[in-house]
Amino acid sequence: MKQEFIKREILLLTIAGAFSRNKIYRENVDDEEKKTFKIKIGEYLDRFLLEYKNKVNEDSHCSNLNELESLINENSKILHGGSISFGTVQKLLNLYLKYLWCLDEIQEPPHCPIDSIVLKMIEGESQTRWTKMDEGDYQRIISKLKDNKAKNKKSEDSIAKWELREFSGR
Repeated sequence: MKQEFIKREILLLTIAGAFSRNKIYRENVDDEEKKTFKIKIGEYLDRFLLEYKNKVNEDSHCSNLNELESLINENSKILHGGSISFGTVQKLLNLYLKYLWCLDEIQEPPHCPIDSIVLKMIEGESQTRWTKMDEGDYQRIISKLKDNKAKNKKSEDSIAKWELREFSGR
């Protein structure tokens, strides 16, 4: 009972974080359709949990992001513009994984949620909007995070640990 409560709360926080500052739904989508859509997103996210009980490499993680994007876009009839952005998808999965990792439910994820706070810390990316990112933008940003980490001599920290420390220090 307690675990299910926490899992629901994490899902609510994840969806709120990924959908904030973001136009997700087309005009005139009713609350029942939104509720059904959010339940589906929870089901999609749960599909990946077993895999992340073990360490997941970057290639597998990126494949999971693409799979999640495809699953969500299958329900595109209620989405603004007919699809969800890769930036929103990465925020959904990466934020969900971050919460579960912090609760020791899964292994450390390979990436962190990319949002406006992270983008402002990356040289040349302060004007990038995470809500509009495509996969190429995401890969460029992850590459820059790795480069920044190496330049700052904090290579012992993963991207996920770096972001958690920076987020906690705000």
